[in-house]
Amino acid sequence: MRVMASLVMLLIAIGGAKAQSPEPPLSDTRLTVHTLLREDVFGGFLDGDTTRLARAEKNADLLLAQRPDQRANLIAWKGGMAVGYSGILFTIVRWYSKARKRGDV
Repeated sequence: MRVMASLVMLLIAIGGAKAQSPEPPLSDTRLTVHTLLREDVFGGFLDGDTTRLARAEKNADLLLAQRPDQRANLIAWKGGMAVGYSGILFTIVRWYSKARKRGDV
């Protein structure tokens, strides 16, 4: 029961109203693709905010169209986001399976 309550609190914390960072200025060529993507990618991973991760993926796709010379860097960022998503999914499945073995779920 304690694990279930913890999961509910986690979902409430994630789903609660959060201050969102402003949209990065993608058209500003003075900023590197790393600067434009970094805040949403790491903020999404550290806060567990899938909305920010989705925004980072969308921005990476837009930047691929706008800056074809930065393709290698953008593909690397997209690969990192995919690995991060799989890590988040693995953690959730692991928590659930442990709770199920203990009979908490």
